[in-house]
Amino acid sequence: MKSVFLKINFLALALILVSSAALTSCKKDNDTKPEPQESLSGAWTIQSFTIDGVEVKGLVIKSSQLKLNAADEASGTFVWTITYMDNTADTVKGQYLLNESGDEISMITPDGQVQVFDFSFTGDQIVLSGMLDEGTVVMKAGRG
Repeated sequence: MKSVFLKINFLALALILVSSAALTSCKKDNDTKPEPQESLSGAWTIQSFTIDGVEVKGLVIKSSQLKLNAADEASGTFVWTITYMDNTADTVKGQYLLNESGDEISMITPDGQVQVFDFSFTGDQIVLSGMLDEGTVVMKAGRG
């Protein structure tokens, strides 16, 4: 039962990563700020995944990758794959939406589930954070 709970939490965390990736921005070039979509599109590898401050990557999650594809400046699609230590895997697909200020992403699955994450972006690193099943989730990812 605890394993099922952790897998469900990881799925929600995956959505958070997608959300974080969508809200990132690139370095300034000629004093122009690229749209968040330009920075978020591509593959992001989850390097750290914590729930209530406890690192679960390496304990429950073997690997995780989030792929973001921009449709326009405020939305796109995502595919999030999580591989667990027992070599089972979950893949979540859906759409994402960015808020107007670009610091929050909403990930929406085909069955209508919505997960909202705050995010920050620095270079090729993103951090997604939010609540999942009454626990605080923080995911850190790098491009690639």
